[in-house]
Amino acid sequence: MIGTENREAPEFVNQGQGRVYGGELSGEAHWSNNGFAYLAYTLSRSERRREGEAWRLFDQDQTHVLSLAASQGLGGGFTVGMRFRLVSGNPVTPISGATYDVRTGVYLPNYGATNSRRDPLFNQLDARAEKEWQIGRGKLAAYVDVQNVYAAKNPEGYRYSFDYSKREAVSGLSLFPNLGLRGEL
Repeated sequence: MIGTENREAPEFVNQGQGRVYGGELSGEAHWSNNGFAYLAYTLSRSERRREGEAWRLFDQDQTHVLSLAASQGLGGGFTVGMRFRLVSGNPVTPISGATYDVRTGVYLPNYGATNSRRDPLFNQLDARAEKEWQIGRGKLAAYVDVQNVYAAKNPEGYRYSFDYSKREAVSGLSLFPNLGLRGEL
């Protein structure tokens, strides 16, 4: 999207191109006592370009996505399950330093090629335990759901020092337990 002069209507004009290609492989298994496992792997590439420019990675490109989910009924209305995800880090535009602007007294970042680097791999394990009761024709369940069980530090951005000489990763959600009730009629 390119902005119009003085933000006149239409404020943005789509003069770019995009392309996405890839494939997915998945499988699932079921066994007795309400047990199942699901595994999926996606390989894809998402690119963008403006007219006259070379193709570059899209901001949200995730080349590799691996997902595994499994659940097992334990009897007596108890069920346990887990989900694991491993994903390519998002593309990022590196900052290679800064230039001091004496007019404003501010350091301005020097950017590298757009989306030419990637954040580290994203990985997360979630777990859930649930107890379900049959109440007439309805159901009531209580559960505990723990997201990011091993508190993986997945960077979701960076914080820079005033002169861009130091960079610190800003991690997403740490271990996050949830208690809940679910009802069905």
